[in-house]
Amino acid sequence: MGVSPWPADFTIEEVDNAYNFINNNCDIVSHHFDDGIPYEEAFTNKPMPSRFQQEIQNRKIKTAAGKKIFLSVSALNLTRKEKADYYSEAIVTDSIKNYWKQLSFTIKLINKGRVGYLAFTSVYTLLKKSLYKLKEETLHSGRLLSTP
Repeated sequence: MGVSPWPADFTIEEVDNAYNFINNNCDIVSHHFDDGIPYEEAFTNKPMPSRFQQEIQNRKIKTAAGKKIFLSVSALNLTRKEKADYYSEAIVTDSIKNYWKQLSFTIKLINKGRVGYLAFTSVYTLLKKSLYKLKEETLHSGRLLSTP
């Protein structure tokens, strides 16, 4: 059985209860990122926002060794009618956030002399490099079920 660590209430106690349930009763933990995408950082291969990195680290610490991990990143915002917003904790200018907001779901981008197509419906590819370390560590411990 597998579930996400979504707590019954947003308190430290309930978050701990969610992870205790997962660690004692589940084979799989579904780590789902639904707080927006740090587009600029991912596209230009810059470090992810510190809060984003802390969230990944906290989830790794709370997940027991031996648990398989299903990792997902939402390409849509909470309304599920538009592409994901810019990650709210990112320290970038409003002009950068507005640039990414105005782009369509499928766009042609040029990065370092290479032409690439970005489909926001599969936006997790932007985060692949940034989450690669998590993937590497979980692969080596035999914990990774699948990644996008």
